[in-house]
Amino acid sequence: MQYDEFTLYPLDGKTGELTDMLDWLGFGYSVDDPAETEQLLELTRRNWDYFDDAIFAPRPATVKIYLNVGGELPPEVLPLIGKFEKKGVSESDWDDAWKPFWQPTPIGENLVIVPKWKTVLRLDPGMLFGTGAHATTALCLEAGERIFGDINPKKVLDLGCGSGILAIAAALWGADNVTGYDIDENAPKIAGENAALNGVAPRFESRDIFETPVSERYDLIFANIVADAIIRLAPLAKQWLNDGGRFVCSGIIAPRAEEVLTALNEAGFSVLETNIREDWYCFVCG
Repeated sequence: MQYDEFTLYPLDGKTGELTDMLDWLGFGYSVDDPAETEQLLELTRRNWDYFDDAIFAPRPATVKIYLNVGGELPPEVLPLIGKFEKKGVSESDWDDAWKPFWQPTPIGENLVIVPKWKTVLRLDPGMLFGTGAHATTALCLEAGERIFGDINPKKVLDLGCGSGILAIAAALWGADNVTGYDIDENAPKIAGENAALNGVAPRFESRDIFETPVSERYDLIFANIVADAIIRLAPLAKQWLNDGGRFVCSGIIAPRAEEVLTALNEAGFSVLETNIREDWYCFVCG
């Protein structure tokens, strides 16, 4: 159901009169009055371990009320306010507004409580690269999450898959078919075990690139490897990518970024995003 949210800005010293009038008229409301907040905190200070500084940030007093769409403010409140703002809201806005404030919570040694709307990826990397802690892996995962919110790729290739983290994340986000390639002979076993751990084994395949060359086309290709390998692979990645797909490459240290960018452009890619963390570059190409 839709509502109109009115934010009322009381005239100086009129907040109490305004809320009294709303009570008399039978309206529910919420109040944000910095003066009252500070007074309450002073009275209860001994019960608090920490105050968020944002509580004390300068701001005007406001009173919010909610009316059915098209409803008008009662004329009785107009002499008590300097201005008001109106915007449309829905019940779902209220239902979901608290969710960003509940994050995964570690408890004790081995328990983590995770909200059901979070994507959970469980991993045992063994001796292979790919835990999510390194800047390059994190950059690829963040780019992948945005891409799945944009083009929803169904077929994904991960070049240099290591633990399988990027390919498995793609499967968890909804890809129908994910393939991981690596030169490490241990990768197919470790990545396959991690895919099973996350319940995506039927949609995941890990291959040795020397034994099974790439021969298909994909909607999304990850290459979190090194600059030299990306430079050599760029023309092939362009061939393996479906029209409208994305190529995400990282593992590129800052001094090599321009060299990789040149190779990507020469291969026919357009660089759509350049993301940098801790002197590592991640390019998202189309």
